[in-house]
Amino acid sequence: MSLLPSEIYHIIFDYFWAHEILYSFCGINDYIDNILLNYQNYKINGKSIRKSHFDLLCRIQPNQVISLILSDDSYTPNQSQLFRSLVSIEQFTRLRSLKLIELDDDGASFFSDLYKLKHLVSLEINLKDKLPFIKTSPPLQRLIINIESGVHYDIDPLITMIQSEHLRQLTLSNCSCSKLQQIFHRAIHLISLKISLMFTDAKEMAILINFHQEQSKIIALKSLSLSIEGYGDTITRAHLEGFLTPLKCLRKLELIISCFIEPECYDANQWEIFIIKNLSRLMTFNFNFSHVRIDKNVLNQYRHPFWMNKCWFVATDESYSSIYSVPHFSSTSIKYSSIPISSKYTTLPIDQHITCYDRVTQLEYDSGRRKALHRYNYIEKIYLTNLNIDKNAINLSKVKSLIVKNAQWTFSKILILIKEAMPSVNYLSLNCPHPSLGTGNLPDISLKQIKTLVLPKYAEFLDDDYFVWSLYFPCVERLVVTINSKNQIPFLIDEFGSMVSGFFHVDSCLIGTKKPIKMTCKWLIKYTHRLTDRNPNDFVCQINDQYFFSVCLWIADDDDDDIFFDENKEMICNSKWWNKCFAQNSMT
Repeated sequence: MSLLPSEIYHIIFDYFWAHEILYSFCGINDYIDNILLNYQNYKINGKSIRKSHFDLLCRIQPNQVISLILSDDSYTPNQSQLFRSLVSIEQFTRLRSLKLIELDDDGASFFSDLYKLKHLVSLEINLKDKLPFIKTSPPLQRLIINIESGVHYDIDPLITMIQSEHLRQLTLSNCSCSKLQQIFHRAIHLISLKISLMFTDAKEMAILINFHQEQSKIIALKSLSLSIEGYGDTITRAHLEGFLTPLKCLRKLELIISCFIEPECYDANQWEIFIIKNLSRLMTFNFNFSHVRIDKNVLNQYRHPFWMNKCWFVATDESYSSIYSVPHFSSTSIKYSSIPISSKYTTLPIDQHITCYDRVTQLEYDSGRRKALHRYNYIEKIYLTNLNIDKNAINLSKVKSLIVKNAQWTFSKILILIKEAMPSVNYLSLNCPHPSLGTGNLPDISLKQIKTLVLPKYAEFLDDDYFVWSLYFPCVERLVVTINSKNQIPFLIDEFGSMVSGFFHVDSCLIGTKKPIKMTCKWLIKYTHRLTDRNPNDFVCQINDQYFFSVCLWIADDDDDDIFFDENKEMICNSKWWNKCFAQNSMT
């Protein structure tokens, strides 16, 4: 391996995250170690990362990092605060991409200094429950602001200070029409836009008709995804055409309208005329119109050569209350009892119906009364709400997630099913009666493949029922449990010795029926053997009791601090050695 030039290793490293590089290559020989120490394009991904991996990554010098992802979700609580306590954001002088996921606070310490990152070109923010304040920003080329579905913020103040002159790709949720107008005027280099507009009155909606009235320059936009929600008025063709007509360079268009629209908006003949006249460069057109009343003959319009030759196929639901492009908007989640695709409801040729079935990645076994007439080839998640499984309908060996929601599925049956037919399952949710100490005749099966275990019914246990879960799931790393008492938490942490991330919460149904749970980190440390003698820096404990009680735990591996191990427990790196080397590297 020492014969390969460093440039080859740099090319290889460009395909991996920083923790994957260090754990795969460090300690092989001095030559490769030296390459690692001088590599300048590390990409740090903190989403769902192990605490031990994160601690090691924090030793990388900030000026060696070009991409950074931080997450405060339930798997990695307080990660951003921990990160900020070790390093300041302005030290990342070569950072080009920054992604922040569900930050616990408003991110003031990040965003107030954002303008100091002169090389930052990409910023992505997944909002949790607060809007961050951005003092000003560097000249970004890519900006994405994601908001959870069903949550609505006024994000206009957030994007006011964003420099949009250099933007080429923009994704925004809940943007106002007037603010979008300002962006169009300033973002003259914008080529890709994904936007969600929420209308509450006809006046705001009317802006769409004359949206580009003051726009004098050619709009270079090539890709547009437009979502429209609202109530109180109806979207007309005048609204859509007023907004779309000047976009002469569009090659890809996606329209999602979740409010009332007039029939002319889904008239195929009018769309054909409009596209030929105004959007002649359009290569891809996908739409999803709901809240409509479609005449059964509407589909025949979409069978004209203009649509069929472009492979722009559409479908309706059985009640003719929606019309959408297929397979683009075909559901990725389906019930086993669902009626097969019928040519009565789609223009998709029969020999291409398989493309819709191949999009399905989640399947619910809700009925065993009939056999499927088709096969699902790419199922990754299965919901069991029925006792019977049609093994001919899918390839069970490829399923990665199993969610059991039927009381008839006993613990023994579940163990046997996974052992015999589901070797790839690593996520298991048991939303069914759990076994207890009194449960007898359980099979001697140990499922080391299960890395994430979810126990929604654990709150039904008594405090003194210490079922030995680790006999059956010895390698669980992520645990999500519904509890009824704080006393259950220490037992579960100690029981799952490989757990590195835990989320314990009270079921919303129990709120108000019992005395509120109160707990401190000191209490948890005192009664949890795994935490009692640990360095406080080895774990993060986040207790939330403002609205309902929950605890997020992020724990470093139980292995010796001096040695890091991979999943096969093979020694691969000495952390003190890395700390020393990176320290020396920072002084040169």
